[in-house]
Amino acid sequence: MKSLIDIRSSTITSRFFQLGSNILLALIFSLAVIYLSKQYFIKGQLSIIFNIVFYSLSVVYVLVRKPATKVDLNLFSWLFTFGGIALPMLMLPKGTHEFRIGYFLQISGIAISITGLLSLNRSFGLVAAHRGIVSSGLYRFIRHPLYFSYELSMVGFIINNFSLYNISLWLINICCQLQRIKYEEELLNGDEAYRVYAAKTRWRLIPFVY
Repeated sequence: MKSLIDIRSSTITSRFFQLGSNILLALIFSLAVIYLSKQYFIKGQLSIIFNIVFYSLSVVYVLVRKPATKVDLNLFSWLFTFGGIALPMLMLPKGTHEFRIGYFLQISGIAISITGLLSLNRSFGLVAAHRGIVSSGLYRFIRHPLYFSYELSMVGFIINNFSLYNISLWLINICCQLQRIKYEEELLNGDEAYRVYAAKTRWRLIPFVY
């Protein structure tokens, strides 16, 4: 049974919770920007600049995002969200190869993440919630372009940093993302506008596959 909270009819405590979570996420993303900026001066890689842009945009959007009208409070939904976000950060740079295709996939994934974030705009969120239906930009083609971009980047990373450990994290991450999709769509399907959008945009994650 899903546990939802309707923010529109909730107490002021819930609104403070939203404000507090926005500020906390902004701080976390800001720390990521600071860390990545230091890494860029050490390594000078283009992929790091792309990541800096992504997390900088995340800081902005998490502060100005629309208030959620519904939020999923199911514990498993939150755990899968945490897994989807945290597991890629635990992958280890083994440096086993320097294939251009691997680096290209990483750059492409981050570029798609930035484009998807710009498309999502003020509806940006992490845990399953209703902040309006987005059907423009990359969302015209698949329903979860950000999740696709994360997995694409991870594949590129694994190609150049091959290990059973990294592959295991990637496979677990895919399971988490698929569950995140399940929870998000169960929540959003309560809105007729989303059902119309889903009927028009058939593919969830990979065009012509799923």
